[in-house]
Amino acid sequence: SENTKIPIIGVINNAGLFHGGPFETTDKKAAKKIFDVNVWGTVAVTQKFLAILRKNHGRIIFISSLAG
Repeated sequence: SENTKIPIIGVINNAGLFHGGPFETTDKKAAKKIFDVNVWGTVAVTQKFLAILRKNHGRIIFISSLAG
């Protein structure tokens, strides 16, 4: 039925940004954006769903690229 609730049992953290080239040539604004998405974005998503996943004995899956 429409009112059936399906529990959240998993979250996949898959977001990420890549910036090619040496770190010393990366400007601070670009580095901050990459860090905000790749680190703080993952932290925010994990914190948002952790209590629900614990309650439902769920799992978190982290996916990275070869460049990561």
